[in-house]
Amino acid sequence: MSFKITAGAARPLRTTPAAAAGCAALFSIPFMAAGLFIGYQAIQESLHGNRAGALATGAGGLVFGGVGLGLLIGSRYTRRKGEELVARRSAAPDQPWLWREDWASRRIPDADRGQTGVLWGFALFWNLVSLPSAYFGVRQALQTGDKAALLVLLFPAVGCVLLAAAIYSAMRTSRYGRSVLELNAVPAPVGRELAGTIHVARGLDPEHGVQLTLTCVRRVTTGSGKNRSTRENILWQDEQLIPGVSRQYDGVAIPVRMAIPPDGEPCDDSDPWNRVLWRLGARATTPGIDYAATFEVPVFRTAESAEAPSPELVERHLAELAEYRLPDGAPVRVTEAGQGVRVDFPMGRNRAVALGLTLFVAMWSGFLVLMVQLGAPWFFLLVFGAFNLLLAGIAATLWLGRTTIEAGGEGLRITKGFGPFARTLRFRADEVARVEAKVGMTAGSRAYFDLKLVFADQSSIGAGSGLSDRRQAEWVAARVMRALGKSE
Repeated sequence: MSFKITAGAARPLRTTPAAAAGCAALFSIPFMAAGLFIGYQAIQESLHGNRAGALATGAGGLVFGGVGLGLLIGSRYTRRKGEELVARRSAAPDQPWLWREDWASRRIPDADRGQTGVLWGFALFWNLVSLPSAYFGVRQALQTGDKAALLVLLFPAVGCVLLAAAIYSAMRTSRYGRSVLELNAVPAPVGRELAGTIHVARGLDPEHGVQLTLTCVRRVTTGSGKNRSTRENILWQDEQLIPGVSRQYDGVAIPVRMAIPPDGEPCDDSDPWNRVLWRLGARATTPGIDYAATFEVPVFRTAESAEAPSPELVERHLAELAEYRLPDGAPVRVTEAGQGVRVDFPMGRNRAVALGLTLFVAMWSGFLVLMVQLGAPWFFLLVFGAFNLLLAGIAATLWLGRTTIEAGGEGLRITKGFGPFARTLRFRADEVARVEAKVGMTAGSRAYFDLKLVFADQSSIGAGSGLSDRRQAEWVAARVMRALGKSE
C-alpha cells in the first residue's frame, strides 16, 4: 500500500540529541550552585537561632537545587529519547506514525497518567516558592502595616488548589490503574475511522456508559522565554456514548470505532510552533472518583483517504442521524409542521458556560475594585476595566442572545438578537447550497457547534450557535435542508 504524507513531515531535527542534552546539563549548573549557596545560608541562619527564616530560606534552596537536579536527569533522558527518534526516522522517513514507539506498537498509554507526575512536581515547586514569599510578605505587612503585602497570600492559595488537583489525580490513577488504547491498525486514515479497544486495568463500573470524544486541535506557540504562550484551537470534534463495557480477565475493555472526516487535518509536527494533534478522550461517571483518560492518536492522510467513503461508513452515519433524538435540556427546540421546520435557539441555552463566565466577571470586577483601593496606576485600571467590559458583554450575549430559524419550500428566515437589537435575514431556497455544522465557541476541551448557511459562491453566514455536539448540529442541519427541499 502506498502512502501520501503531509509536506514537510519528514523535516530533519534542528539540533542533535547530544547538543540538546549538553545545553540542558550546562543550564542545570547555575541552579545547583544557587541551591547549595542558599542551603548554606539557611544553615547559618539556623545556627544563629533564626529557625523560621532558616526554614523559608531552606525551601528556596530546595527549589533551586531540585530544578538543577531535574534538568541534569532530564538531559540524560532527552539524549536517549532523541537518539531513538533519530533512528526511527531514518528507518521509516515516509511513515511518521512509526516514529513514536507507542504508535508503532499500536499500544498507546494514557497521557493523563504521565501528567500526574508533572502535576505533582509543579504543585510542589509552586508551594516551595510561594510559601517563603508568603512568610516574608505577611511579616512585612505586620511590621509596616502595608496591607498590599498581604496579596502575596494569593500564591499559596493557588498552591493549595494545585496540590488538591495532584492528590485527586493520584487517587484516580490508584483506583483505575493503567489504561492503554490498543489500535486495530496504524495509522488511522483521514476519511476512514479510528478503531481499537481501551483496556482499563481495574475498578471501572460506569453508571451511564463511557463517553468517547475524538478531537483534532491545532496547538500554536508564540513568543519566547517568559513571554511564551501556547493555545489550542479545536478544529474538529465528535462524541460517542458507549453504553457498556466488557469484562476481561485482566480488567475492562471499551470498544472504539469513530469516523474521521474526509476534510480533516492530519497529524503534523513539522513545525513545533504550529502542530496538529488528534486526541481520543474517555470519560465515565462512577461513584466517588470519575474515570478519565486521554490518548494521542496517529491520524494521517494515506492512499485510502483519496478513495470514496465506504458504503458501511455512509450507511452508519445516515442511520445515526435517523435514530437521533434531541435529549432533555437540549439547547435547541425543533418544531416540524408539514414541510416546514422552526428551530429555536432560546436565551440562556448554554447555562453552564454563561454562569462560569459570569462568575469570572464578578471575580474580575472584585479584583478591579481592590486595585482601585490600593491606588493602582490609571493605565492598569483602564486596561483591566476594558477587558472586564468585554467579558461582561460576552456574558450578556450568552444569557440574552436568541435565534430563530424558519425554513420551508420557498426559503428561509433567520431572526437573531434580543429586544430592540433583533434583526431578520431572508433567503430564497435556491440561494442556499447547504447547511453545515462547524465548531463554534469552546470551553476548555469542550467544543460547541454552530450552524452555517453556505451559498452557491461558497460564502457563508452564521445561522445558530451553542449546539451541544456534532451529532446534534448535523441532525438540526439535516432538518433545515429537508425543509428547503434539498437532499440531506
